[in-house]
Order: sequence, then structure tokens, then C-alpha cells
Amino acid sequence: MKIYISFCLMFFTFGCLAQDQSRVEVKGNITAPSGFDAEGITIYNQTSNRGAVSSEKGDFLLKMKSGDSLVFSAIQFRELKIRVGQEVIDSRILSVEISEVVNELPEIVIRPHDLSGNIEDDLKNIETAPIDPSAFSYKNLKNTDVVPDDLNSPGNAAMHNNQQLTNGLNIKNVVGLIGKSLFPKKKSENNTALVRIDRELRARYSVDFFNVTLGIREEQINDFISFAEENGLQPELLKKDKEMDLLQLLIVQSERFREQE
Repeated sequence: MKIYISFCLMFFTFGCLAQDQSRVEVKGNITAPSGFDAEGITIYNQTSNRGAVSSEKGDFLLKMKSGDSLVFSAIQFRELKIRVGQEVIDSRILSVEISEVVNELPEIVIRPHDLSGNIEDDLKNIETAPIDPSAFSYKNLKNTDVVPDDLNSPGNAAMHNNQQLTNGLNIKNVVGLIGKSLFPKKKSENNTALVRIDRELRARYSVDFFNVTLGIREEQINDFISFAEENGLQPELLKKDKEMDLLQLLIVQSERFREQE
């Protein structure tokens, strides 16, 4: 049984390597409409789950093979989907033209309400319901149940939780704050998440991606990943369906990281 499982794992590994090796690195260029910048456009290979981001001139590098599906997307442009042909693989050059998004306003339907334009006449035509003033008496309002919400005044949480106050101070909370400052908790969970993020990003993206696309030097990669993790890079973004969000976050955080140097 062990031999069979090992053989299956070996076959699967070789199969994945063979698929990745069959892809070639293609140099691409994106042409944006007049007046728009081609920088920061996300190129995602849906077949291999790999992506890249265009440079200031719209250039990018991405591995692909014939039949792969590519998606080009950015906030200001219309999403473009193409299928890679064999001629692209042979020439290793891909040129695409992307178009801007056209914002269409929803249809507005104006309904007539028999309004004349004269406020006094229109007010006379509005149907009103009679109000019984006795319904708002103090006796009726006193017996009304009020459901707490954000508009109600906050209650005394310390008194409801049976916490003791001494001279206006919550001794339990004060002692707890002092204990936290003297004996801080270990950040083992954060370290575990950071290690996972670092390992996944290095396996998914090459050093050239950090250098060329994000402008991060090789010796800065560790510091940049830690910086991005502290500013919103969560393990949930490592999922395959979050690839576009991950690339966008890396671009934004790389700009902030470079600004603080």
C-alpha cells in the first residue's frame, strides 16, 4: 500500500512539473486608450493560476502555453479575456489592446403624481390620517417597551457585569492593563501566519517579480512581506480565487514600502 501511494505521489509531482515546464515565458505589452496609463494592469493566467502586473509602459512577463486563458483587468478598464494561440508561443510575444469602462446610468422612470407645482394646492391633495393625541400621553409612553439600539443611551456596563468600582476606578481592569504591559503575550499566531505568507509568496512569485513588477530589491523581500502582512495581507488572500485581490494589494503596499525608505 505504501509503495502504491508513493508511486501515485511521484506520478502527480512529475505531471505538475511537466505541465509547468511546457510553458514558456512570453513578453507581453498592453496598449491603453489615449489619455490612460497602462501601468498596474493585472494579467492572470486562469489555467496555471499565475499572474503578473504591467509596468509603466504596459510591459509584462508571464509563462503560458497554447490554450491557456488570460484575463486582463483594472478598475478603469473593461475586463479582457483571451485564449493563447500557438503563434504567440512560437514568437513569445503577445500584444493586446484594452478599452476603457463605459459607465452607464440606470434607467430612470418618472411617474406622474398629479402635482400642479403649487405647494398649497398640492398639500391639500395629500391624504392624511387623523392622529389621536391621547396615544402619546405620558401614561402610554411609560408602559411602552423600548428595544435597545444604537440610538439609545448606553447603559452602565460595569454595574451590569457586577464589577466593583473603587473611587470611580475599575480595579480589575486597571490591574489587567498593568499585567498586559509587564507580561505581553507571545505573538506565535502572527508569526505562524507570517511564515505561511512568506513561504507561499516565494513559491508563487519569482525574485524578478518582486524586482521588476513591485520594485523591491532581493534583500528587501523579507522586510516587504512583513510590512505587507502588518498592513492587511492575510492568509485568506492566498486562495486561488483571491489572486486578483492579492496582486492589487501587493502593488499598493509596495508603493507604500518604497515611500518610507
